[in-house]
Amino acid sequence: MADRLHLAAPDAERYVIGAIFKEPKHMFEILSASNVTSDWFFVPRWRYTFNAMSALRVRGSAIEPAAVLNAAKVAGEDKFIGNSVYEEAIQSCKDVRNVRYYLDILKDCLAKRVLCKMADDIQRDALCQMPADEMIGKIKWSLSSELPSVKVAETVDDKLDALGAAYKQARKSGTTGLPYRWKELHAMTAGMPRGKVVVVGARPKVGKTQFMCNQTFTLAASYNLPVGIIEIEMSESEIRERFIGDDLNLELFDFRSGRATDAQIKEFIKAGKRHKEMPINIFDGNRTIENICMVIRDQAKEIPFWCIDYMQRIKQSKLDPRSDRERYERYSNMITDVANETGVTIMALCQLNREAEFDIKGKRILPQAKHLKGSGAFEQDAHQVVLLGRGLELDGESEYDDDQPTIVRVAYNRTGYTGDIEFLYRKSQQKFIEKSMANVRDEE
Repeated sequence: MADRLHLAAPDAERYVIGAIFKEPKHMFEILSASNVTSDWFFVPRWRYTFNAMSALRVRGSAIEPAAVLNAAKVAGEDKFIGNSVYEEAIQSCKDVRNVRYYLDILKDCLAKRVLCKMADDIQRDALCQMPADEMIGKIKWSLSSELPSVKVAETVDDKLDALGAAYKQARKSGTTGLPYRWKELHAMTAGMPRGKVVVVGARPKVGKTQFMCNQTFTLAASYNLPVGIIEIEMSESEIRERFIGDDLNLELFDFRSGRATDAQIKEFIKAGKRHKEMPINIFDGNRTIENICMVIRDQAKEIPFWCIDYMQRIKQSKLDPRSDRERYERYSNMITDVANETGVTIMALCQLNREAEFDIKGKRILPQAKHLKGSGAFEQDAHQVVLLGRGLELDGESEYDDDQPTIVRVAYNRTGYTGDIEFLYRKSQQKFIEKSMANVRDEE
């Protein structure tokens, strides 16, 4: 590797520290807008000084050389720091108005350090014979998440104006986020918030994929909202088949068993071609979490709603911990970060443990958030947790061929209500319907 001295900018770091001493309130506003952290500082004395200054700011204490030095001592980071060093930093700062120029230098140096680290990692991964697709996913993830942010920070006024606009829009749409397909569920939750994760959990065969298909199809068909589906369990053709069944109220078993007429098949193909014009984007195949986050980041501006089907089926990469619990916790943290940073809404499908359906005596019960399989992080990171469970009136392992009683339980909701809603899983029409709407024609 070439000489790395260019990766540090001591003069710029000294200047910025001096500017904080001169005008701490104004400087921290600038630093916050530029997303500056201690990682930007390469020289240890300035990195530890910045940490001490940040600690004083959190406590509301004055940022003065003696106080900063004392804070550094408390943190055990004062071995090479002294008042004379701080005096030099203060003298180096001629005009605080020039600080953005020095921040640009720091950002450039930090980016170079990140790129050099990436180059080292790539070389090591290649020697370890990491699969090429995993290396590419790791590189793209690092580029999008580790480089200094280039986003323009919003002012408080900008944020308040955006809130006001969202509240006015909610008077028309009933939500500041994205609407649910089902009226009772929407009324209980006020929709799905933007920039957050909604976890949908169920035991196998209860219908979580069908629930996801119903929701995404409604957003695309009724609201013309672009949707993205990361489909790991099924193929794109299977998902589109469900969309058509939902659209036409079809019993797909008739098609699969050869009972469909020529007219029905013709109508099926016609509906599929019509769906091609809808903003539905399906990415099937086995993917790592890095690849999934990269896909969402790359298309976040065009696609505001994403589904992942499902979290426990995500391909394990060499970057993942071996423990299932730690691996699922990493998955949850990463998709939550992507949602927060890009502003997209992510519906993450999850499996539930066996305990979610029967108690120790074999009696059927309704699921709880603690039954999410693998890690409590899914529950902690999610903005909403929606669970699907078979109706309690079903005995043992019994199922209905059609109109299966299902409880949709809003188990956790940070900005709304929780509770249970009675649904029917109508397989003959490829959809979930609210029980209260079961006898209403054209309920959608």
